[in-house]
Amino acid sequence: MSNIFGNEVPATPDGADSSPYTLGTRFRVTTPGKISHIRWRVPVTSQAEGIHIALFDEDWTALGFRRGISTSGTEGTWAEFALTAPISVVTNRLYTAAVYTPNRYPATNAYPWPKTSSDGYLVTDAPIAGFYNGSWDLAYPTDSYQYTSYFVDVRFTADSVTPAGPTVSVWNGTAEVAASTRVWTGSAEIAGSIAIA
Repeated sequence: MSNIFGNEVPATPDGADSSPYTLGTRFRVTTPGKISHIRWRVPVTSQAEGIHIALFDEDWTALGFRRGISTSGTEGTWAEFALTAPISVVTNRLYTAAVYTPNRYPATNAYPWPKTSSDGYLVTDAPIAGFYNGSWDLAYPTDSYQYTSYFVDVRFTADSVTPAGPTVSVWNGTAEVAASTRVWTGSAEIAGSIAIA
């Protein structure tokens, strides 16, 4: 399973404003797979109101979301919050992992975007991937501030790929033999079957 930020610690672990925000990280995947959770570095101060989470597509569509999630017991740590169902994601699309927070948030200004997961499956947008929206409900984050990261992340699992079998070429000494051709060596036909992929 992959994520973008690992166990990074924000420069400001417990920022506060007088209004709520939807915070997000914009990214792409380099191989198809599924996103099952939104990860977030939870602020140090507890928020009784709970948070909302979402995964947005590049056309601002919420592909999945959950509302009213308690962060009690996870303050000051990385926590994972499950979406209602895993969401399939594909290459060549831009996604945004988002968290709506009542007033507390983690942040690092002048974050060194872009950021790539350790396995290379997740790559953030550049030159900025951290965005926010100052609305009073969960909304697509559109604004940025001083290249800030708000440490919204995902849990991503790449689709399993069955490797192709080897390709076998059969030669009769001077030329390649078609798969449907009987194969001889010298004056005798080769016994048994030959599998050709």
